[in-house]
Amino acid sequence: MKLLPFRLLPSFENSMISIVYSMIACPGVAVTCVMLITTILVTLVMVMLWNLPLPISLLFFCFYGFIEGAYLTSVLNKVLEGGWVPFALSLSILIIMLSWIYGRMKKYEYEVSRKVSKDELQKLLCDENMLRVPGVCLFYSDLVDGISPLIRHYVRCTGTLHQVLVFITIRNVPVPTILAEKRFVVDRLAYKKGVYRSGQQTNRVFWWFKITCRQVLMVNP
Repeated sequence: MKLLPFRLLPSFENSMISIVYSMIACPGVAVTCVMLITTILVTLVMVMLWNLPLPISLLFFCFYGFIEGAYLTSVLNKVLEGGWVPFALSLSILIIMLSWIYGRMKKYEYEVSRKVSKDELQKLLCDENMLRVPGVCLFYSDLVDGISPLIRHYVRCTGTLHQVLVFITIRNVPVPTILAEKRFVVDRLAYKKGVYRSGQQTNRVFWWFKITCRQVLMVNP
């Protein structure tokens, strides 16, 4: 029994060395793949956005693609020795992102098939049993044409509506610049006061919430 730990020590050291060697092989494969993907994406940007001549873009891709392809072929033997870890992580993240995109698509299809018409919205607003409370209520939806069915569910669950209702639609447009008059538009949505549609087109996502809230709070029903 006293000699058992000393017998297990070499096998433990060998297993730890193999684990460390596998972890060392991970960054090489990951970094090389990132370099090659970056070259491909930059080439697409040169052709599609910068409108550079095709020979120049191909020359750029061939030059850097040859160098990074050589690096990639030199580390392919590391995949089975631990380089598979970045691919496994990427696959798991890809599955999560695809699930999110699928959920967004199903949500949009649900809203399109059950969207509220202006006449139905007008009936909800004119209902005498509907209690209007002070405040501003924001409904975010991907619908460009139509009203989100979220308001129908909201009324059914709460039985109240705020004095100011704003239906916000945000479109992320893949263009470098957007005209100032088309970035943010507020229109009246119903005959009664206090119901508005806010449409915003942006090519940046991080600042939309600040602008939207500031503009909505300036609305006077």
